[in-house]
Amino acid sequence: MKWYESILVRLMAVMAMLLSWVNVAHSSPNDSVKVLPDSSNFVTASLVIISPTDDVYSSLGHCAVRMECPSHNLDFCFSSETETGSFNDFINFLIGKTSTAMFAVESDAFLKRYKAEKRGIWQYQLNLTHHEKQDLWRKLDEEVMMGAHRSFTLKNNCVSLSLMLIQSALIKEDFDFGKLPEIFNHDNGDLMRKYLENTPWAEFFLFTIGGSEAEKTYDPDIRFTPKTLGEVIMQTQIVSLEDGTRRPAVVGGRKELSKQETTVSKTSITPMMVFGALFLLVLIITIAEWWLGWKTLAKATDVILFTLQCVLGILLPIIVIMLGLVDVHWNWYLIPLNPLPLIIYVCFRKRKWFGKVYLLYALVLVAFICLTPFISQLDWEHQLITAMFAIRCISNYGIFYKKDN
Repeated sequence: MKWYESILVRLMAVMAMLLSWVNVAHSSPNDSVKVLPDSSNFVTASLVIISPTDDVYSSLGHCAVRMECPSHNLDFCFSSETETGSFNDFINFLIGKTSTAMFAVESDAFLKRYKAEKRGIWQYQLNLTHHEKQDLWRKLDEEVMMGAHRSFTLKNNCVSLSLMLIQSALIKEDFDFGKLPEIFNHDNGDLMRKYLENTPWAEFFLFTIGGSEAEKTYDPDIRFTPKTLGEVIMQTQIVSLEDGTRRPAVVGGRKELSKQETTVSKTSITPMMVFGALFLLVLIITIAEWWLGWKTLAKATDVILFTLQCVLGILLPIIVIMLGLVDVHWNWYLIPLNPLPLIIYVCFRKRKWFGKVYLLYALVLVAFICLTPFISQLDWEHQLITAMFAIRCISNYGIFYKKDN
């Protein structure tokens, strides 16, 4: 985001907050709503869950916090939003440079957008005390005023931010999520594969850059999707940190605001299909090289494969280390995707012993493929790419061996 765009967003956020304060100060009382003596119905706070779509930005759905003051006709949804309007925004999203900001939108206008997309919308009224709801509204307004000061990451999204703000408003209390779904006992890799089972290309990209983070197990607070949070919040209890008393986190059950009429359709062309076809092509070219003498085509295949390996090997650490969609960590795919093989080829290809380098690297790649069931980041879609490199290394070693003998 350019500096002047950032200033504009902040000004708009400040204006939105000031407008909400003006609305509170000057709104007309609604005489049909009787405020209870303890003010428990003066403000209501709710979690709003919205179903996913095929769009990459909302493939897991969306979540927002709804604040209502019925006696003053005030009703706002506080939603964490990212820039998604252009191709440049899409690239920034992929490389972890997307900014996210909290916006306060009148609920009718906010919900109308998602209803028009025929997405399901469900509301869960939170069982907060009057002072907790006041503090939550204040924290939400402050978040709006700060503008786009957060970066979108796997740990910082609409769910984690909404939940963090709600929990921060609890006064000497905390959430007890109870018994979580069984998949939460698994590491991040297994959990994300479950979440992204209908969006295989998003899964492929995430695991390309995810690295050893897939083997970790994050805290539940940052592992929820909108859907799972909606399921878990129904069984969650608010526990007093002073005397241990408990109460349900949600009152009134789940309220459907819009019926879900669209579902996420699984991509027909998957990474397994694409890389499986490319693997078969490389295998056929290699067989033809030995049986039919297609050496020129095989050589061209090597140039393409190992050039791509070098390019991807340079881009991968840049995306992971410098751009921050996930934390800095070891990435297993740096073994098959790195510039070292091409550098060694350029520097030493004329040496008599160079053929053994192909054999050594082929053995490393085969061993790496064998580790797939034991390392959470690794999957067979990526290992089809590894297998292409291994086949070409074995073939080139065979050529060197044949010349020497």
